[in-house]
Amino acid sequence: MSSLANRVRRQLHWMFFSRYSESLWSVAETFVYPLLLLILTPVLLKTVGPADYGLWVLAYSIAGFGNLANFGMGLATQRFVARARGEKSKSASMEQAAAVVAQTLLLAAIGGTVLAVVLLLAARPLAEIFLGKMGVQAHVILSIQVAGVVIACQQIESVLASGLRGLERFDLAAKAEATTKSLGAAAVIATAVWSRDVEAVLIVAATFAVAAVIAKGIVLRRALKRVIPVFSWRFPDRALLRFGLWTWLQGISATVFQQADRLLLSAMLGGVAVANYSVASQVGALVHAGFSATFAVVLPRLSRQMATGDRNSRAQHFSQTWRSFLALNVTAVIAVGLPLWIFGPALLHLWLGETATADVLRIYPLVLAAFLILSMNIAPHFVLLGSGSARYVSLTNGAAALLAIVALYPAVSIFGVEGAALCRVLYGIVVITSYLCYRTVP
Repeated sequence: MSSLANRVRRQLHWMFFSRYSESLWSVAETFVYPLLLLILTPVLLKTVGPADYGLWVLAYSIAGFGNLANFGMGLATQRFVARARGEKSKSASMEQAAAVVAQTLLLAAIGGTVLAVVLLLAARPLAEIFLGKMGVQAHVILSIQVAGVVIACQQIESVLASGLRGLERFDLAAKAEATTKSLGAAAVIATAVWSRDVEAVLIVAATFAVAAVIAKGIVLRRALKRVIPVFSWRFPDRALLRFGLWTWLQGISATVFQQADRLLLSAMLGGVAVANYSVASQVGALVHAGFSATFAVVLPRLSRQMATGDRNSRAQHFSQTWRSFLALNVTAVIAVGLPLWIFGPALLHLWLGETATADVLRIYPLVLAAFLILSMNIAPHFVLLGSGSARYVSLTNGAAALLAIVALYPAVSIFGVEGAALCRVLYGIVVITSYLCYRTVP
């Protein structure tokens, strides 16, 4: 027990108090954009108006589906750049890391560009057939086209940022994210105040999406100390492609599951029920995002550590990392979750005022519990990915999502809004149980 406690203390020191304080930078990178939105949203509402602000939301809602086009190349970049650092000398490892980025970058760019071109060409019919009530048709078309540009940029940007994380330079990734997003938000605010024109705002947002790609490319090039050989591209290695595709499938299943409960609640119980469920989910979603950012640093580190050595040494790295981070994850979730469980209703009243209705407060404890159980899966999730077990992660998450989706209709029919939260609890329990049953070290 004392040995486990010592390992947990060492992991905490590495995450928060080492030279680069990886977890702190990872959390900072994750929350930069949500914090900027708190500033951006009221400014846009006041300057361009609620109707045109809806076009901004439309563009970025469509762009949110862009990750379906990157074939899992973000996480694949992290893992295989980190492995390159573990396998070779410093100079050779950077050469190999640059080659990995070149492989994943072009594949992600192809996927993003194809989806972007589809949106650019289909913008007019989509606006005419499905989005006629969104406002001026020309503005709706531009909104969809901007979403296409943002999607293409996001896929490239994701690989570049993942290259920095694979190098375990979360500080550089966070600084690049903060700088590009802050400058982009400032430009959007200035444009909105000056022009009060949603078209100008959308064009500026698309321009800064392109600028962010260029900036992160420069930062990664300097971190690698060499040019990324994009034009000497070759098809990704089988292991890299297999890992990427399995994580891509897991991402698709997660996206479908995350939207299924809200869609079913909309169809069965109406807009008020969905609104209550969404409001009650706000705190839990932020907690889950915070823990995801905190433990994301495990993936590249374990990938590097397991790149060399025999099976016994890899098994030892895996076992020690698994036990220490699982203990740290569960302890942290309990420490954060209990105060939120007890004081959450008061916080919701303080934060949301009259929006925190009696129905919201009634379902809040169960919804929070669902997110806390999901949060206990995060460290094991990244440990398994760091060990290369993407197939197992994808299959178990897919099976859990399918089971939860199948249970949604009867659960909502019987328990109402609480049924959707119970299905999230079911999903989390199935995933953590399957992770705890994992025994094979690649």
